Amino acid sequence: MNKALVFSAVAAAMLAISGCSKKPVQIEWKATSQSINNALLEERYSFVPKDKKLKESNWAYEVEAQAKGDYLFENNQMVKVFLLAHNADKIIILGEKNLALQYRNYFKANGVIAYIDVQPVDLARGLRDRVKIMFFSSKATLNDNKEVNPLIINPIEEPTESINSSEESVNGY
Repeated sequence: MNKALVFSAVAAAMLAISGCSKKPVQIEWKATSQSINNALLEERYSFVPKDKKLKESNWAYEVEAQAKGDYLFENNQMVKVFLLAHNADKIIILGEKNLALQYRNYFKANGVIAYIDVQPVDLARGLRDRVKIMFFSSKATLNDNKEVNPLIINPIEEPTESINSSEESVNGY
């Protein structure tokens, strides 16, 4: 009896709480004025903004990715990988040929315009679901007019005596 009473009280409380919530506002697709948030969600971009610091410097970065089911990247890698990919001049993907080609096609399908080189390598059986992805950028403009001090190397002077001139060898035996 006590259990039934407690159960009915909890059920009534749940029903009362869920029944008091407001209905969600319906989006009027034909309305002339929409909220800013809705307009941002609906707008499609055909470019990826470039990072100014990455654009103006020479850099290289390496990421190891492991394919898991339908996913080529883990969630915590996704932003970093695409920031690098969209700001890189060249990408090299090392891994099993078919998997490396999947990664290349994935980058191209998601708007990466960098040159992508696939280097197939034979991996051990347990590592075939992994690839190494190397990102490179050499977009920084170098000032060719800047004078560079030449590196001067003095030649090594020839020894006056030969190394084994004494009867003892170098080790003293």
